[in-house]
Amino acid sequence: MDNLVEIKNNHVVVSTIQIADKFEKQHKDVLRLTSVKLRSSNGDRLLQHFFKTTYTDEKGEQRPMYLMDRDGFCFLVMGFTGEKADKWKLDFIDAFNAMEAKLNQQQQSTLAYDKYISLLDDKFKLPSFGQKRKTEPWVKLDNPEFRSILNEVKNNLTTINTLLKYFDRRYLPCAEYSSYFLSIDRMEMNLSCLLTAMEGITFETISASEIERIRQSNT
Repeated sequence: MDNLVEIKNNHVVVSTIQIADKFEKQHKDVLRLTSVKLRSSNGDRLLQHFFKTTYTDEKGEQRPMYLMDRDGFCFLVMGFTGEKADKWKLDFIDAFNAMEAKLNQQQQSTLAYDKYISLLDDKFKLPSFGQKRKTEPWVKLDNPEFRSILNEVKNNLTTINTLLKYFDRRYLPCAEYSSYFLSIDRMEMNLSCLLTAMEGITFETISASEIERIRQSNT
């Protein structure tokens, strides 16, 4: 299933190049079929599943092709018949399933990280870039309890990232597949508990003038 599908703009897609290659068809014929489908009476409904782009051919020239999501793929190839065609349909479906699972885990990891950053923003009232900070107080981050929780958060994120790398394999035993998902779920639960604990920490603040004085003394 390697390289049958890819991730583009957070969507799992397949190209007409791949379809032509695996189903043993001329790319121009797959392009023509796609264009016919998109110009049909149902074209408006299909447009959301297809994206026209280009690729570089062997001569270094730009040529047209289409990218499509799972629904677009299923619609386009449903007319392909034969045992070999059926085999490739199933292979592509398996590839979509695997890549979508990988994308979902990446998104879950990103959401956990975003939640962590959002909590810091709320906790410390961090200003946006460009906002003036000449008079507002600063938060002292040398709190031992905060440092301890922060290290645990980092370790959890590192563990999640390590677990996600296992899904880059072509094959994975069913037992391991289930255990990895359970491990990731546990890590995400740990993160939630750590972030909740962080909310209860009391931080000291330091004035902007004192920060400036420290900076000047260190120069």
